Amino acid sequence: MYAIGGYSGPLGTNNISRVDSLSVVEVYDPTTDQWKTLASMSAIRCFFQTEVVDGKIYAIGGWNVKVGEYLGKVLSSTEVYDPSVNKWTTLSDMSTARHFFQTEVIDNKIYAIGGAGPFGPDNDLLSAEAFDPSTNRWTTLPSMKKERSIFQTKVINNVIYAIGGMNVTAMESYAVPTSATK
Repeated sequence: MYAIGGYSGPLGTNNISRVDSLSVVEVYDPTTDQWKTLASMSAIRCFFQTEVVDGKIYAIGGWNVKVGEYLGKVLSSTEVYDPSVNKWTTLSDMSTARHFFQTEVIDNKIYAIGGAGPFGPDNDLLSAEAFDPSTNRWTTLPSMKKERSIFQTKVINNVIYAIGGMNVTAMESYAVPTSATK
């Protein structure tokens, strides 16, 4: 079990300037009941997503903020961890900086949908994009129908279901374009 990034400090409207994003990575071995520190990510990030493809861990997007900053920076960056060499490698950026979004893996491609962009009014996103680890390339996809952040997703038969979210109570299905899975 891997613990990757996140934040330390209190979170909330009055405490946001005391939040500190992390780059630390640890792995837990249940056989020995021990935690071990691994190589850190190149970016500090919280409210990001991770996915595993072919035994490698991908860290995508998120929020990069340090104590004393108020807004920090919303990230579009992607990096991959190879456990066989304990090393992170920086990959291509998404076209859209996002945090509070969701990712799913279909046919060894990572789909990033929705979320929130840089802080400001109306920053919830409806955009979607796919990452192909074999080509290190992000591709923009058709958007969802409704902007949503802080929501959940599940995949059934290559369809991503986006459920709820900030100011959204509805569910929508997002059919991954056939061309995206090839």
